Amino acid sequence: MIITSGFTITDGHVIALSTTAAFIGNTASTTAVTTYGSTSIISNTSPISTTVYSLNGSTDYITIPANSNFSMGTGDFTVEWFQYMTSQPANPRVFSMGGYPSAAGAVSIEGGTFYVWENSGFRFSYSLTNYLNQWIHFAISRISGQTSVYRNGVKIGSTYSDANPFGNGTNLFAIGQESSPTSGSYFPGYITGFRVCKGLGVYSGNFTVPTSKLGQTASANPYGGTNTNAITNQCVLLVQP
Repeated sequence: MIITSGFTITDGHVIALSTTAAFIGNTASTTAVTTYGSTSIISNTSPISTTVYSLNGSTDYITIPANSNFSMGTGDFTVEWFQYMTSQPANPRVFSMGGYPSAAGAVSIEGGTFYVWENSGFRFSYSLTNYLNQWIHFAISRISGQTSVYRNGVKIGSTYSDANPFGNGTNLFAIGQESSPTSGSYFPGYITGFRVCKGLGVYSGNFTVPTSKLGQTASANPYGGTNTNAITNQCVLLVQP
């Protein structure tokens, strides 16, 4: 399957994609996502939508063109997404800018351990339990040089001091693989609601998880609770079918 001019072409059939397939920046302009293998948009009720990206764990992944907006430097940022992981390969990447051992920013789940990569090294690790065959919202939020990771709105592990550059504007932004595919790095399962904000740590503490499609903007604490900062013009990537 390939994507071209906002349409999916699969088995000779053309299917219009939602215009929210991928946003770059804070305007209504879109950028094309490129899918590989048999990546598809399927009906699957997630916590925020009824359509998701399906990745088979062996050939499927998504890329977004390199963009300077993905270079966070040492400033505040947020990366968040919903995932449903169906098995545990060797070293699947949820997303990656670059590849091992020099990824500029990435998340991998290896042997049940959740790793955050920054500036060519592991900066955070946490042993997960009960993470297969269920929808989970993950978020990485850096505020004033302090980075926290959240699972379903609850912080996991410890907040860590973080002066590492995160991301770059030169590698493809890959979802479900590294920028250049490697064996064992395919993500098996489903992903939706993948959002990146630059210059803003959206989450400052435990929060109420989104229950509807994510937007490029959001009010503070849109789902109730506390600790969710308003998003005005900081969203630089939103990928959701």
